[in-house]
Amino acid sequence: MMELAASTKGICFIPTSCPENAIIYNNNEDFQIGQAKVVLKSKDDQVTVIGAGVLLQEALAAEERKDQYPGRILTVEDHYYEGGIGEAVSSAVVGESGITVVCLAIGQVMRSGKLAELLKMFGIEKDAIAQVVRSLVTKA
Repeated sequence: MMELAASTKGICFIPTSCPENAIIYNNNEDFQIGQAKVVLKSKDDQVTVIGAGVLLQEALAAEERKDQYPGRILTVEDHYYEGGIGEAVSSAVVGESGITVVCLAIGQVMRSGKLAELLKMFGIEKDAIAQVVRSLVTKA
C-alpha cells in the first residue's frame, strides 16, 4: 500500500492504526486506487456493507451482517462524514432510483481514547452496524 501511495500523484489515505484484528489480506494483495474489494458475499445477502480499516473489522463482526444486495447500502467509516466513503458512494448512486444509502461516521468532535470505547461513543461499532443492517432489511 505504501508503494502505491508513493507512486500516486495527489492525496492518498493510508490507514495506519494497527489494533489487534484478524488479518484479512496477505502481504501480496494487489490494491488499486479507487478500487474496492469484496471480502464477504453470499447468495442470501440483503445489504451491501462498505467499510475500510478498523471499521471493516467491525462490519465483519456485526452479528447480522448482510453484504451484497442491490438497493441497500451501508457505509461505515472512522472519520467525519465529509470527504469519506459514504460521500463517494452517495455521489456515485445519486441518480439511481430505488437505492438507499445509510452512512455511519463520526458526527462530532473526535476524541482520544481506547478504540472500543471510541467506536461505541461515535456509534460505529459492530452493534450499531448490526442495528442499521436490521433496519435496512426490515424496510425492504
